[in-house]
Amino acid sequence: ACIVLLTVVNCFGVKFGAMVQNGFTFLKIASLIALVAMCYILSGGHIENTSTVCYTPPSVTNGLIGPIGLAFVAVLWAFDGWIEITYVAGEVKNPQRNLPAALIISTLTVIVLYVVVNVAYLHVLTPEAIAQSSFVAADAGTVVLGDSGAAALTVAVIISTFGCNNGFVFTGARIYYAMAKEGLFFASLARVHPK
Repeated sequence: ACIVLLTVVNCFGVKFGAMVQNGFTFLKIASLIALVAMCYILSGGHIENTSTVCYTPPSVTNGLIGPIGLAFVAVLWAFDGWIEITYVAGEVKNPQRNLPAALIISTLTVIVLYVVVNVAYLHVLTPEAIAQSSFVAADAGTVVLGDSGAAALTVAVIISTFGCNNGFVFTGARIYYAMAKEGLFFASLARVHPK
């Protein structure tokens, strides 16, 4: 149902679909910044949590190579959106300048947000609590705001997921459109409504 709704939204035009995407991206970034601010401003955090992570003896890390590699695979999903700009490259104004700028700025933004959010998690949760948690963000929200914090973060995740799905709907169809235009896919998919 979500994908159908987002497909309908994007049928109203590229500008409207881009506005929806920008709105969800803004909400996603704002909720992450709010989470970080709450973790440091409201009570519940301890600087000792981060200091225990800063140094780990080599004897401890020897058995962690596999789990760390597995964690990196999961982290790559956080950076997956950068490729979506290439799907709409044919519609970008001044692509020689704007494509590299979009890729560099968005990737650096995600890196900074990812690190800052994880440091905020470490501020309010012990490393042991993070290791045992299935939903680290919700647990951090619970420490800072109680049950309402976990609920607010659940809503933020829903907004983020909705925006992510809109990005896939917005950009994914353009691959088949480009293939059809070049005669590599069904010709009917190269037809675009005049509006």
